[in-house]
Amino acid sequence: MVPVPSQGEVRAWTPLLSDTDADRAREAVGEIADAVRDPKTFEIDPELTGPGLAGGSPGAAVLFAHLGQNETALEFLDRALERASDDTPSLPLYVGTPGVGWTLAYLERFVLDPDEGDNDVDELVDIGLKSQFARREFDLIRGTTGLGVYLIERGRPIDGVVTALADSATETGDGITWWVDPRTVLPERAELFPDGYYDVGMAHGQAGVVAMLAHGYAAGTESAKPLLENALRWLLAQRLPEGEGPGRYPLLFGMDGKRSGGRMAWCYGDIGVAVALLAAGRALGDDAVLEEAHDLALFCADRPMEHAGVLDASLCHGSAGLALMFARLAHAFDEEKLADSARTWGRVILDQRIPGEPVGGIQYSVPQGDERGFEPRGGLLEGATGAALVLHALSTDVAPDWDVLLLSRPVS
Repeated sequence: MVPVPSQGEVRAWTPLLSDTDADRAREAVGEIADAVRDPKTFEIDPELTGPGLAGGSPGAAVLFAHLGQNETALEFLDRALERASDDTPSLPLYVGTPGVGWTLAYLERFVLDPDEGDNDVDELVDIGLKSQFARREFDLIRGTTGLGVYLIERGRPIDGVVTALADSATETGDGITWWVDPRTVLPERAELFPDGYYDVGMAHGQAGVVAMLAHGYAAGTESAKPLLENALRWLLAQRLPEGEGPGRYPLLFGMDGKRSGGRMAWCYGDIGVAVALLAAGRALGDDAVLEEAHDLALFCADRPMEHAGVLDASLCHGSAGLALMFARLAHAFDEEKLADSARTWGRVILDQRIPGEPVGGIQYSVPQGDERGFEPRGGLLEGATGAALVLHALSTDVAPDWDVLLLSRPVS
C-alpha cells in the first residue's frame, strides 16, 4: 500500500536541507531578495516591473509575502496593478490579467482583506470562458486550465472551465484529450509537427488539465469529476512500453506516432506527470493511480541527472522545478529516496548560482546562435524569484503553498 495520506490529510511541511546546505540556501534567498527589490535590477530585467505573473511584479510580490516582508510585497503588487491598468486586458494566467487577480487573491492570506464579492477579473474570466479563447487554448500557461487555477484560488467553482474544456476536447478510445493546433505554437514545434500534436506535459498539456480538474473537484465542483476521470484515463494510457523511451511518458507526439524529447522537468516529462497523478489519485481516492504516481516518482529519482536536460535554476525546466516537485512528492509519500532527490536538486540550484552576479547570481539559459548562453532574470517562472521561493521552502518549515500555480500544492 502506498504510504500517502488520504484526502484532507496533508503532512506538515519540514525543511529538507540542513546544516551547511540550509545556511547556503538562506544566504542565497537573502541575496536574491535584495537584488529583486534593487532598482538597478529593473534595468537588467525590465520585465520584472511588468504585470505578468511569470516574469513580472506579481511573482516578486509572492516572494516577499512568503518572506514576511509585507510592505515590499505590497509595493510590487501596486506596481503590477498600475501596469495592468495601462494594458489591454488579456486572459492567459501567466502573462495576462488573471495573473494579477490571482496574486491579489493569494495575498489575502498575508496582507490584504478578503474580497468577498465579484471583481473585474472575475467578470473578465467569465467572459473569456464563453469566448473562442477558451475553445482555442486549453493549457495552464496560456489557456483555460490557467483560468481554472485563478477561480480555485478565488474560492469559485470551475463549472465554466469544465464546460469550455469539454467543448474543445477530443474523444478517443483511451479517453478525452486536447489536440494542439500547429498554428498556435512556436515555429520550430510546428515544423516538427506540422499537422499538430498531443501534449502530455504539465505546462501546456494533459497533465496540467488533469491536475487542475483534480483541484477543482476536491474544492467542490462536482461537474469536474467525469471530465477528470476521462482525461486521467487518457493520460494513463500514454505510458510507454518498458524500455521504449528514456522516460515512462512521452512529452509530445503526433498522429503518426512521432515523439519528441526525453527531458525531465516540471513543464514536460515524468516528474510533472507524477505530480498530476498524485493530485488525481487523492481527489478521486484511487489507490491504483496513487501507486502509479509513487512508482513514477521513484523512477524519476533513479534517472541519471544528465537525462533531465537541466541547464539553469528555473522553475519551468530547471533545477528549482525539479527540487520542488521531488520535495512535494517526498512529503506526500513520506519517501526518503524522493527527499534525497529534492536535496540533490536543491544543491544544484546553489551550485548553479554565481554570487555577486546580477539578480542574486541566478541565470537563465537562452539560445545564442547555434549554442546556448545565459542571462540574468528576476521572474518567477524562469528566474531568481522562483529559485528563491524553492530554496526558502527547502530550508524552512514554511510550506510553499504558492505552488498551486504549478498545480503541485496538495489536493486537500
